[in-house]
Amino acid sequence: MSVVTPSVGDVRDRGHTDPEEAARVIRPLPPRLAPRVARVERRGGPPRSRLRPACTPRRSSPSLRRRYRGFVFPATIAFLAWYLLYVVLSNWAGDLMGRQVVGNVNVALVFGLLQFVTTFVIAWLYSRYSNAKLDPLARETRRALRRPHAGHAVAGHAGGER
Repeated sequence: MSVVTPSVGDVRDRGHTDPEEAARVIRPLPPRLAPRVARVERRGGPPRSRLRPACTPRRSSPSLRRRYRGFVFPATIAFLAWYLLYVVLSNWAGDLMGRQVVGNVNVALVFGLLQFVTTFVIAWLYSRYSNAKLDPLARETRRALRRPHAGHAVAGHAGGER
């Protein structure tokens, strides 16, 4: 679903004269986009019916999503595999997990504590990855969405960065 929400006039311009058909064609904005559109309109931007569909983040940042998924999916799979190893060993390798390491600390307790360590290490790695790879691309995508595109200029709006 794109950001464009046609007005009744736009629907009539496209040849739809029946009000019921126009009501079917006009879809309300999703709730998550309504505040953005209201901000644009308050700033003197284009009216709701003139927003260009090319402005949707979904269409403009495939490499950002690809880079995000390139870290998150492997990290999630690795962590889940590590956790399942802990669960499987706890259930079916009781002798190994019950083996004392130091004093009353056994292998199961060490594995359990390493789960917490792993969580913080993954969060730290993601923070570094995000700062190095995702944030610059997100800033560039944001700038590109605020710039007027050749051939996609909004009628009656000069555009430019705000």
